[in-house]
Amino acid sequence: MKLIVFNRKAGDPIEAVPAIELIPDSAIILPGRPIFLPDFSSDWKAELLPAVRISRLGKAIKSRFAPRYYDAVALLLRLRPIDLEEELRAKGLSTSIASSFDNCIQLGEWIELPAEGIDRDIEISFSGQSINLTPSQIKINEAIESVSRFLTIKTGDIIAPLAIDPGIDVAVGLDFHASINSRPTLTARLK
Repeated sequence: MKLIVFNRKAGDPIEAVPAIELIPDSAIILPGRPIFLPDFSSDWKAELLPAVRISRLGKAIKSRFAPRYYDAVALLLRLRPIDLEEELRAKGLSTSIASSFDNCIQLGEWIELPAEGIDRDIEISFSGQSINLTPSQIKINEAIESVSRFLTIKTGDIIAPLAIDPGIDVAVGLDFHASINSRPTLTARLK
């Protein structure tokens, strides 16, 4: 299983050669477990990402066929060590270690989708905010077409086509709750 995260915000285009991060499955925290803030950073942010679960093997998938390849949507909460990322960028180094370390992602509950995939707006609520995302902002079908030109997607893979702006301030003791279309899907406790 692999986690493919696109480096884009809502409404940004999907590039022919996508800017993605491949994140190992060890980054995903098992359900019900808390998130522990590692000691290698003192400046933490979190980002919320809608994601889909891949339900069949595919390569070079056209966007019109993409809904056949995913069956559920969930939310991911990903920790980002801002000071470490800035230090790595300043040195001209890759920042991938700062966004793919073990236990940095809390995966929410999967919500089954209709055969048409994400074909209507999704309302995501968190921290007293509510964001409405349209299919044309999420662009999951285009994301699958773009990434499957280069990578075979497999059953169980997770694709996160965008990160929701703004980032979330993180501190020990934070209890984070998020929902999709008023259905609670993600609870995270930071220790």
